[in-house]
Amino acid sequence: PKGERKTLLTNRLVDARRLTSLHAPLGVGTTGQVVWYDLADERMCHLVLGGTTRSGKTNALHWLLTCLLKQNPLGRLRLLLADPKRRELTPFALSRHLLHPVMCDLTQIVKALLWLQDTMTERAVEGITQPRILMVIDEVRQLVRRERRVQNLLSSIAEMGAGVGIHLVVATQQPGAKALGEALVNFPARLLGRAASATLTYGAAGRA
Repeated sequence: PKGERKTLLTNRLVDARRLTSLHAPLGVGTTGQVVWYDLADERMCHLVLGGTTRSGKTNALHWLLTCLLKQNPLGRLRLLLADPKRRELTPFALSRHLLHPVMCDLTQIVKALLWLQDTMTERAVEGITQPRILMVIDEVRQLVRRERRVQNLLSSIAEMGAGVGIHLVVATQQPGAKALGEALVNFPARLLGRAASATLTYGAAGRA
């Protein structure tokens, strides 16, 4: 409840249980238990972060990446970052986990998705699952509106990628089918902040 809110110290999350390399604590639920994000869990293998401006998307994304990068060496996790706004993911621009410099240009982002799709196919044939590759896309709805191929590529990768160690985390102000289209059904995990309307929340989470 609003009157009872207080700052959540990170040591309460990190020390709450023994971490595995693919776990990241997201917060404390209504029952008082820590809520976890786990890349290895098929219910969380791809994640949508949704919410209006200043609803906490960027902070949640930075925390998630910080945990995963701190807990995983290069041989276990590699990173692709797409940042059309050119500012949300800059704190990670020098990360050694990056497979490519942070991408801001639409052409670069589409090429990265095509490469990821090809890599997914090759891994399926060869039975490769390591290192895991995590692609993070900020403001994904803008990209979908500007280039129709983005939605199809996301759908393809989200459908098959987790089985070969490829994962997607996307952020958008308007979560739901308008942002991701058919790809949305293959994003089993939704982390939502404040949305502009109950309709948008229902489209993303299945309830108002």
